[in-house]
Amino acid sequence: MVRIGRDFYLNKKRCVSLLLLLSTKHHQWEIAAPAQCCSLESVVWRGAKKDVPHLPDSVLAGTFQTRTSAFPVPTASVVPPIDGPHIVHTFAIAVAKTEFFLRLNGEVCPVKKNAVIIDEWNYLLRQVMAVAKQE
Repeated sequence: MVRIGRDFYLNKKRCVSLLLLLSTKHHQWEIAAPAQCCSLESVVWRGAKKDVPHLPDSVLAGTFQTRTSAFPVPTASVVPPIDGPHIVHTFAIAVAKTEFFLRLNGEVCPVKKNAVIIDEWNYLLRQVMAVAKQE
């Protein structure tokens, strides 16, 4: 997602947001771009179900968005009012930074990356190795 955001910014000179959707039909994650207003510093979108009609069997579970360090507000304040994991990637002149948040019952908390992202291949490999050690 960071690569998508970076490429979009480099090509269009605009920030972008993506919706993290959980497919109730296929039991997997999906990503979609909502109807949004993209600017040089940040992005604004509503996140309404009608904004992503091509994914009717999905539940909005979280978000990803890019912004620039020129947008002068705390990162946690740009997290949308939707419970779930949120990833905010900030472009800066010196160093870009990706921050992870969890919103529950209206409260936004910064969290570590592994609380939001799970490396499924690594997880599967550990399970296989644990079974192999038992045999």
